[in-house]
Amino acid sequence: MPISIELPRTSDFLTMGHLKTMFALSCVLSAAFFIVGVLPVPIDFPRNWGVPSLHSRSAVAHSLLSALFCGAALYGIHKRTVTAWRLGWVYLGGGYISSVLQIRSLTRTVPEADSPRIALAVAVTGASLVFLHSGFWWKKQRGYFKNNPSEQHS
Repeated sequence: MPISIELPRTSDFLTMGHLKTMFALSCVLSAAFFIVGVLPVPIDFPRNWGVPSLHSRSAVAHSLLSALFCGAALYGIHKRTVTAWRLGWVYLGGGYISSVLQIRSLTRTVPEADSPRIALAVAVTGASLVFLHSGFWWKKQRGYFKNNPSEQHS
């Protein structure tokens, strides 16, 4: 008797509920990093980790902006606004550009003998495939969002 295993469809792995949870957690963590950066809390990472100080102005500003963005995204997804869906494309594009820049920065540390160009090409190709899949998934989510009367001009 053959055993039949049915795998869930790819679209079932990530739902809007999961996305809202991810934005809620990101909002809370960003707010916590903002508070730690503003208050005189003696928390810092070891220098060899390559993490900037939590108390620097740029880290505090980044934490505040991240908390605000994640909160706005969470609200937009919760209310199902079309604007949130449109801004999702901006978020994906910015995430892709940020990933490529980080990959480029990391591959600069690869010794010449280990072919840093090949490492860069493989990593960028992988990131491109991930963001391409995310883009196709996000496009299919358009039906989740509803048109508000104030957003009828699309």
